[in-house]
Amino acid sequence: MSIILDAGPGLTFLAAKQQNVLIQAARSQLIQLAAPERVDREIEGKCLDPKFSRTGALNLWRRLKASEHVNILNDELHGPFFAQAIARVSGMPARERIGRRESLGEILAIAHASSLAQQGSNEYVLIDEADGRKRALREIAYLGGVPASGRISLWSTLQVMQQAGAEGWVDHGLSWREAYESMRQFDDALRPLPAGI
Repeated sequence: MSIILDAGPGLTFLAAKQQNVLIQAARSQLIQLAAPERVDREIEGKCLDPKFSRTGALNLWRRLKASEHVNILNDELHGPFFAQAIARVSGMPARERIGRRESLGEILAIAHASSLAQQGSNEYVLIDEADGRKRALREIAYLGGVPASGRISLWSTLQVMQQAGAEGWVDHGLSWREAYESMRQFDDALRPLPAGI
C-alpha cells in the first residue's frame, strides 16, 4: 500500500516546506509515499523553474528519496494490469500514450494504483487537478465493477491538510488553513478554501 503522488501536490508540499505532512499522512496509514518515475522527472524538472528553485523543493525531494520516504515506481510496461490501466485511464493504447508528455504523470499515478489494486493492494492517489481527479474517479468506478481485491482512494491536498490540522502535523507554527493558503501560490489547481471551513 502507498500514497501515490502526482507532481502538482508533490511540488506544492515541498515548496511550502510542509513535506512533514506527507510523511505523517503515510505513517498514519502504515504505508509509504510513492511516485511514478515520470512524476519524479517532472518534479526534478519543475524544481529548476524560478518559481520553485528559491524554495529548496529540489533538495527536499532528493532528501525524501534518499531517506526512502518516497518509493519511485518503475514506469516500464510490465504485466497486463499496468498497460491496460494506462489505456483505460488515457483512452489510447499504452505504448502510444507514454510517448505523450501532457498529463502523463497523473495518468501513470492512477495506472500504478489501479495495477496494484487489481493485485490486492489498497492504494491512495493524491491528485488535485480536475481532469486527473475525473480520470481517477472513472478508474475507481471501473475497479468497483471487476473482481479486484484491492481498491483506490482519491485524496486531495485540502483533505490531507485538514487531517494535518487535526493531528498537529503542520510545520512552522502555521494553522492548516494558513499553510494551505501559502500552498496555493504554487499550484493553480488548489481552489480557495470553501466558506465555513
